[in-house]
Amino acid sequence: MLAGIARQNDCRLLWLTDPLERNGLPAGEHRVGLPQRLWWVNGEASRDAWQAAWTERQARLTAMAEALNLPLVRLDTADALSDNLVALIKEPRWAL
Repeated sequence: MLAGIARQNDCRLLWLTDPLERNGLPAGEHRVGLPQRLWWVNGEASRDAWQAAWTERQARLTAMAEALNLPLVRLDTADALSDNLVALIKEPRWAL
């Protein structure tokens, strides 16, 4: 469906990220989950698996963007919205 839309429109894939999502939990014990399904996670002990999952997700999104021939633009919640979003909107193909 995206490929069809992109054939007739100027499209971008926007990837919204967050430092916690990107870096994993800080060191220490954290209670995570949903009500009635909570467990403890050690931030430092879980970091390698977390980083591996992040790298895999990034590779899948990059591959999808390349297969669709669409630019993948990452917007991070830690970055100033005015810096990233305004620059994205002002790109020459979008400014017409």
